[in-house]
Amino acid sequence: MPFKEGQSGNPAGRPPGARSKRTILAEKLFEEHGEQLWRDAIQLAKAGNAPARRECMERFFPRGKHRPLAFELRPVATAADALAAMGDIVQKVADGDLSTAEATHFTKIVQNIGQAATNAALEPRVAELEADEETKKKLARLRRGG
Repeated sequence: MPFKEGQSGNPAGRPPGARSKRTILAEKLFEEHGEQLWRDAIQLAKAGNAPARRECMERFFPRGKHRPLAFELRPVATAADALAAMGDIVQKVADGDLSTAEATHFTKIVQNIGQAATNAALEPRVAELEADEETKKKLARLRRGG
């Protein structure tokens, strides 16, 4: 019997958010021994254990994700503005003010804005060409292969 779309094959199954036995056991063990485990990890890190040091640093000082950046992006209204903004981004990376990951994010934004500006600038020209009857005939001949 095929399943109905949008309906669970096992309506009496585990409800959303329910924890498995493994998760419950891990939480219980961590509740009982977690503090000592962290103390041991810190001692290992202090003693020079690189993996322990890395784990401690990642847990105590996680990398900031989606944090606001103090980077002023010039207005981008044309493709030329986008090119200039790309130069600004490269310079900020060279100066150490932006990470490469942050620069990649900004670059994608500027590329999208620059492409939208280019499309907006080309739209009237394309519409004018399409309206030209002679152009329509040429396009029709090209489509037919001759």
